[in-house]
Amino acid sequence: MGIKCDKCDGEFGSAQALEQHSQAKHSENKIVSEKVLQRMEKKEERRVEKAAGTKSAKQGKFLKYGIFLVVIIAVGYGVTQFTSPSGNAVAPAISAKIPTGPIHWHPMLTIKINGQQQDIPPEIGLGPTVHQPVHTHEDELVNGARLIHLENNRPTLENMKLGFFFQVWNKKFNKECIFDSCNTADKKIKMTVNGKENMDFENYIMADGDNIIIEYG
Repeated sequence: MGIKCDKCDGEFGSAQALEQHSQAKHSENKIVSEKVLQRMEKKEERRVEKAAGTKSAKQGKFLKYGIFLVVIIAVGYGVTQFTSPSGNAVAPAISAKIPTGPIHWHPMLTIKINGQQQDIPPEIGLGPTVHQPVHTHEDELVNGARLIHLENNRPTLENMKLGFFFQVWNKKFNKECIFDSCNTADKKIKMTVNGKENMDFENYIMADGDNIIIEYG
């Protein structure tokens, strides 16, 4: 019968074998070493987890600021593309219609309400001390159409709009109403420019030689 270990009941053939077993398995230094190793392993695991969390947080922070920077750049580019030097928001296609120097242009305007042609009087925008950049003179009518004079040293988006002429005239015009006649279920405003329907209405940028017809009915 072998010699038993009083700590784990293991049997050994000699005292020397028991001694070697005790040193290897039950030595105080061995136990301490294993506990220290376990603490070191846990500490390393926590360090790795913390490092991974910090890296993830940094990546999230950089991603957030990166997105913010991209948005700022995009907005700035959009403002640059759609803003004129005077500060007015102008799309490139519209700004291309605005002359950079003095103009003297002559679009024609016809207004019909319920089939009746409306009078557009001369000298709209003219007075003893007032000379609006858009006005009318005592020109002969062309098939009832009144010649509009765009005499302007500083054309802008606003003063070249058809709606600006109506403001000078002190009359109502927009996509809903012409004078006191407004859209209903069976009567609508229609506008054509040079024979083609145009949905810009008061925002239409007039050009030299335009034939503008506004009809309600």
